[in-house]
Amino acid sequence: MDKTVVFLTGFGPFEGHETNASWEAVKLVPTLNTEEELSIKLFVEQLPVVYSSIEKLVPELKLAYKPDVTIHVGVYNGRGIRIEEFAKKKGYTKNDIIDNCPKGGICSTGSDDVLCTQINLPLLSRTFFNETKQPIYISKEAGKYVLLLRTLCP
Repeated sequence: MDKTVVFLTGFGPFEGHETNASWEAVKLVPTLNTEEELSIKLFVEQLPVVYSSIEKLVPELKLAYKPDVTIHVGVYNGRGIRIEEFAKKKGYTKNDIIDNCPKGGICSTGSDDVLCTQINLPLLSRTFFNETKQPIYISKEAGKYVLLLRTLCP
């Protein structure tokens, strides 16, 4: 049986932060014997906090890696783990690290106005809590910044 291919991303520095905690966590995953323990093939990448780079890189990397599962890890104020239930195509108003924002606040990739995860998030949250005693919060209030945009990329 073929191994499940997992594409895992963290993000580069942003808004005065020399390091991004999402990348600091993600870059450790390959050192944890994860591929062997979970019988997966893992690809790990750091993404720049730049709209145009996300729109170009994510589709290219997905084409190259052909992942079964893509997980983009972001950090928000250190308030536990939050999983975004969906991403929206419109409403991006915050500039990225090179002071750019999508024209009209609309991301240029993907065709859906809203993209919902296919993962059973309540089950994931319960399972994670049962194993770790750490809650995962399911977010229906995703921010509209470059970190959410990557979810819409085909």
